[in-house]
Amino acid sequence: MQWGTSLRKIGWGLALVLFGLNSSVAQAQTALEDLAEEVCDDLQAYVGKSDEAGEKWIRKSFCDVLTLPNVRGGQLDTLKWASNLLKDAKIRPSNGFLSYLQAVEHLLMFPDSALWQDYHHMIAGMCEKRSWKRDLPTLLMVSPALLKDMIIFDGKAAQWRIENAALGLDCDTLPIVHFTRGTLVGMAKGDTVRVEETYLALN
Repeated sequence: MQWGTSLRKIGWGLALVLFGLNSSVAQAQTALEDLAEEVCDDLQAYVGKSDEAGEKWIRKSFCDVLTLPNVRGGQLDTLKWASNLLKDAKIRPSNGFLSYLQAVEHLLMFPDSALWQDYHHMIAGMCEKRSWKRDLPTLLMVSPALLKDMIIFDGKAAQWRIENAALGLDCDTLPIVHFTRGTLVGMAKGDTVRVEETYLALN
């Protein structure tokens, strides 16, 4: 009789623990969803002032990325912080803000925590230093193609990109984009040139 009573007590105890865990998980998920909605609403409000198509893209596509299972609360906090930083730096949707969001979309869909941190570290460094800030729009505008396809130049007459290389971002002494042991590929008017085993640093 006592043995049966003890088992029932253990069972109730486990049930209460599991209930508590499930409740905590549910609360954390709700908080994450609320944060994603807050960030999404703020981005739509800012972009919608001057770019209707950009606001629609955020609403129809970008906001869905913020709710992916792999997206963490810390990343949403970073996105919120960086967005405010770019607003303060007077970065508009047309000169880099939307490009930043497109780069973030890629980083969230194909997670690379080191690249996520380095990218935002570089943005923060360029915002803080006046001599670097003037180049910030250029970095933001090239970021989507750089992070997605390793394209370092894409003009009407030619395109240059890096293949099979590790991408690195550094902002300690100068803002630098560097590639190690990759292949530099240039294409123009149907012709292609390839430079193997290339180390490249751009600032």
